[in-house]
Amino acid sequence: MKSIPEKRPASPPPHKKILFMNGNSRLIRALWSAECDEKAARYSFEVAIPARDRDLPAEAWPQLLPEYDGVITSWGSPVCTAELLARAPRLAIVGHAAGSAAAVTDDSTYRTAVRVVTANPVMAETLSEWCVMMLLIAQRRLTQYAKFRPGERCDWTKNAGFPDLGKLAIGLWGMGDITRALLKKLSVFRTGGILVFSEHADSGEIRAAGAEKASCFDELLQRSDLLVCLAGMTPRNCRKLDAARLALLKDGSTVINPGRARLIDNEALFREVRSGRLSAILDVFEEEPLPPDSPWYALPGAILTPHSGAGCGRERYVPYILDRFHCFFSGRELSNCIDAARFRTMTQEQCGREPAQ
Repeated sequence: MKSIPEKRPASPPPHKKILFMNGNSRLIRALWSAECDEKAARYSFEVAIPARDRDLPAEAWPQLLPEYDGVITSWGSPVCTAELLARAPRLAIVGHAAGSAAAVTDDSTYRTAVRVVTANPVMAETLSEWCVMMLLIAQRRLTQYAKFRPGERCDWTKNAGFPDLGKLAIGLWGMGDITRALLKKLSVFRTGGILVFSEHADSGEIRAAGAEKASCFDELLQRSDLLVCLAGMTPRNCRKLDAARLALLKDGSTVINPGRARLIDNEALFREVRSGRLSAILDVFEEEPLPPDSPWYALPGAILTPHSGAGCGRERYVPYILDRFHCFFSGRELSNCIDAARFRTMTQEQCGREPAQ
């Protein structure tokens, strides 16, 4: 009689040490949750959070790095240059619990063997929801007749006559995570067509997502009724939507910007909105918070939100990064990794800013 081989328990995942490399204790408390503790325990991660209870200066991190296998970063974390990473011989992966990896990496990072991932796909979901909301508000011209605040009244003379979404062309500038998430959401709507301009995405990917690739930026502007600015803030894109290009937009078009303020010449946009030729829906501004005396507040053709487009869902950023780390350390294929080519298309926060005096 054959003996039945004894079942052995599966090997536990390898124990890894992770450093949350951010000195802002308030931010850490906002990002780290009970779900993070649960996932860290499940994945056998020993996570150190030196700034959980008190802020830490940037110079503290180089001495802490050598013993860690992975690093979590977020807004305000040190840039993971090759020089800094050289202090951490065990370090294999950096996970940015925020959006653009350009905030915490540079060209030298991608000349090392360290892998880089971000929570940008999570952020993209919430920001794409904001975009859908604002596209529909723009299409229905909601602010012209709806009641929002105490004391206001509905304007019953304007409760119809807004254009059918099926007759409006939606233009999307950029083809990153946010645009991909937005295209999925827009697939359930009947539109007058969706046009995408991107210098790095191929027409096959755009077509598969249900859109058409514009041959050039000017074509995108000339054909769009509703324009959403989602391109990365790179030197090439800095104030690319200037006065001459704004003039290419159709009369009555709406410019929606949840991306980066410096994609647009905002003085030129202000003049167009003040004239009544264009409308604008803005979530980002060159000066934030927007000053109380900003002339934008006086424009009836402008809807302004306080950089809140991706303001929900932050509690999901670190759990997502821990999932990516588990995938990597388990030897599985790591999707959505940032490489040098993709890094160059991502938002660079300092681009277009005036140098400090």
